[in-house]
Parts: sequence; structure tokens; C-alpha cells
Amino acid sequence: MSPFEYVSVLISIILGLGITQIVTGVADVIQNWRNVKLYLPHALWVMFVFFLHMQERWVLYEM
Repeated sequence: MSPFEYVSVLISIILGLGITQIVTGVADVIQNWRNVKLYLPHALWVMFVFFLHMQERWVLYEM
């Protein structure tokens, strides 16, 4: 394996863990819907970071 492949696997693992954290947090908010007040800037930031993670994985997969 080339050094690029090692780095791309490491980045994929880190991005996968980040996506897992985001999805887990959204699931916690859904489960505790009555006790949670949504703050629009935070919700938009979570969606933005999620889409950045997905875009990075997609670009890395194409390489």
C-alpha cells in the first residue's frame, strides 16, 4: 500500500467517527424532544458539519 492509502484510511476512520457522533446527537435530541429547545444556528451548524463530513468522504472515496 502507498502512503496515500494509509492516510486516506485514517481520514476515513476519523470522518466515520465524526458522522457517528453527529447522528448519535441528533438521535438523542429526537428521543428527548419534549425537554429540548432547538436553537436554529446550532441546528444549521450541525447540518453544515454533517454535510461537510459526507462531502469529504465522497471526495476521498473518488480518489
